[in-house]
Amino acid sequence: MNKPIYALMLVLAGAGIVAGCKKDGAPSDAASSEAAKPSADTLTKALAGEAQFSTVSGAIKDTGLAGVFEGKASYTLFAPTNAAFAALGDPGKALMAPEQRAALAALLREHIVPGMLTKADLTKALDAAGGKAVKLRSMGKGTLSLSKEGDKIVVTGADGAKGALTAEAASAKNGSALGVDAVLKTVK
Repeated sequence: MNKPIYALMLVLAGAGIVAGCKKDGAPSDAASSEAAKPSADTLTKALAGEAQFSTVSGAIKDTGLAGVFEGKASYTLFAPTNAAFAALGDPGKALMAPEQRAALAALLREHIVPGMLTKADLTKALDAAGGKAVKLRSMGKGTLSLSKEGDKIVVTGADGAKGALTAEAASAKNGSALGVDAVLKTVK
């Protein structure tokens, strides 16, 4: 197994075990507050309420990918901000046309990974990887590489397109959306 992916799995497993424990065996306040943070809504509904992610939210609905985020399985969406889509210019506008829905769906799948991850999870995985990139298989055909550049977590798509994490856009009962300041696939 790839060492960075193995490191991510170990960190996530350990974080879940350690976060929920105190010496007396009672749940910790941190574990309780973390559990309370996710919305009771699905990821589709939670993301729809975030104004700076209205473009990706609409694209998810338009392409039929909303059904993925309405189910029981957990996913993490690296969600480009509205400004990230606007920066694509005319090619980005063309991608939003109804006849381009298949291409838009393919682009969005490159931003989705299985499992619910937070920015803290990614930071722990990167720290455990000792400065090496952490790779995550997307729901598309590619791999996302995560690395640190100073204090920023940078996500690089399979074709080299890069974006920095901006914020946790939404957290729901079945996944999370992490904001990125760029689209993680080159659009021509």
